[in-house]
Amino acid sequence: MIAINLVSLDRPLSDPYARSLANEFIAADEEEIKARRTLHNRVMRALEPKKAARYLQLESKIRAIQAYDIAATIPLIK
Repeated sequence: MIAINLVSLDRPLSDPYARSLANEFIAADEEEIKARRTLHNRVMRALEPKKAARYLQLESKIRAIQAYDIAATIPLIK
């Protein structure tokens, strides 16, 4: 999880800090994709294909709702 000091978001960020945040965003996405791939492989082995696909589809919908809720609460960096 990326730790952003929300108190300091009302002030402009330095270029090095902004670059660091961008790198952390990408690293977090890569970790999430790796975890999702592991989940996918385990679910596909544990369930029949149709049930596995439905489970993964529901997981995706839940993640989308969570991402929306998080995005709505975090202000954009100035």
